[in-house]
Amino acid sequence: MACGGILMATMNWQGTRRWQRHPCAGPSVRTGRPADRRKLAALSAAAALIGAVFLLSSCATTPQATVAELPRFHSAANADLIFRYFSDQVSHVEKPLTMEGPFLVACERTTVLKLAAGQPRHELAVILLIHYFSPPEENRVKLAWRSDLQKLGYKDIVFLLAGRTGEVDGLPILPPPQENQAVAQQ
Repeated sequence: MACGGILMATMNWQGTRRWQRHPCAGPSVRTGRPADRRKLAALSAAAALIGAVFLLSSCATTPQATVAELPRFHSAANADLIFRYFSDQVSHVEKPLTMEGPFLVACERTTVLKLAAGQPRHELAVILLIHYFSPPEENRVKLAWRSDLQKLGYKDIVFLLAGRTGEVDGLPILPPPQENQAVAQQ
């Protein structure tokens, strides 16, 4: 006997079909008490409100390019500085290679900036960012790094979407930070 939604058909020994509410279906709206109907109405209204909030919030953000549409980076050999940024407390510098035994050293922001300043050339800095769920947070991080690296004299600063492998060439190039978003949030 399979559950067919709220109501299920059962056959008696004579072959007559009978409809009955399945025990796992919960209270029936037709036979339920007024309190059950009010609870169901309140839950339905809450679900509709949550759906409306999600719909409005998805319309409020600007459309972002999908990862497949983003151009790819192919100049890792020319970069003077490459690092993976996770937070201001944890970044892994890949060029110049900063390792302790077989592991990349976790560097704080100030350490990354000291390494960046000590490079002989300041042409190209590459920052690999993890995927941010908040475009404003991603923009804030990009603006801060661009500002700090430009103060050190770096001419080109490229932000890439970090991949799961150690390869840098072929990663998607993220759009540059937007000044107007940062000003609007302050």
